[in-house]
Amino acid sequence: MFLFQETYYATPGLQDLIAQRVQSLHEAQATQPSSLASDWMKWLGDGVTFMALRLWTDRTYAVDEEHMRWMGEYNRTRPTDAFMQPPDIEFFEPIAQQGVPGGAQFCVRTELEVAGAGRANWASWEHELRATLLATPGFREYRLYQFLGRESRLFRTEFWETEAAGRAFWTAEGRRAQLGKLPSGSWRKAPLPSYYRVVHQLGDAHLR
Repeated sequence: MFLFQETYYATPGLQDLIAQRVQSLHEAQATQPSSLASDWMKWLGDGVTFMALRLWTDRTYAVDEEHMRWMGEYNRTRPTDAFMQPPDIEFFEPIAQQGVPGGAQFCVRTELEVAGAGRANWASWEHELRATLLATPGFREYRLYQFLGRESRLFRTEFWETEAAGRAFWTAEGRRAQLGKLPSGSWRKAPLPSYYRVVHQLGDAHLR
């Protein structure tokens, strides 16, 4: 399995149109056996940044001729000013998934840089965190991905039914103590969370 993470910078005033087009793209991709799941999300840190997570069976992400023709028309009709700059594209592989796909309105995406010697400590702590998340009301789905260019870099996605549920989890009493259980030597960099409104989801990201 293979994940494209694509960060887009959508022009204000065109974002609803772009969301409609992206949803049609994901629905078209879903007709291909190599396509597994797609998410489209808006970063809450500014007014222009969006993220697409597109999961495929493998790196070839083969599509048929009909879909290639569809893609040609899709690209031809894209407004020339739809995006403020080219997307940032990175490649990951999934290493864990649990929970129920779909139905989320909010996503917490946390960038992780795990130290080699501290990876075992981190893995045990992460397992405990995952169990806590899955037992929390309002939580939908946990995913963990590893960057293909550097094994120490990962990211976690938490999909929640509502923004309130996701934010309440991380501000709950005792959460700081749970974070403190992880030895500081487990990180090369401090974890970096970012928050997204989920625009749409399609497919099933469970590991095959």
